[in-house]
Amino acid sequence: MYRDVGDTTAPPVITPPEEEEFAVGEQHVHLPELSIWPITLALGITITGAGVVTELPVSIVGIIVSLIAIFNWIQELRHEHQHSNTH
Repeated sequence: MYRDVGDTTAPPVITPPEEEEFAVGEQHVHLPELSIWPITLALGITITGAGVVTELPVSIVGIIVSLIAIFNWIQELRHEHQHSNTH
């Protein structure tokens, strides 16, 4: 991630990924934590698509992986939202 430091001649400052919030003008931008669930969902959708062109059981596995990823991703976001409201 790059942060504009105002000097157009200097290279942008690279901020560490563990930094959750940073100031942009007067606003604070919240960045979510890194998560495995988006790529897991993409994998599930890919497996589902592969199952459509091959066999039904492959599609079923892809659908199950996708549903697990969606459920866990939502739970992670809800936990993060609750955690950010308490601090």
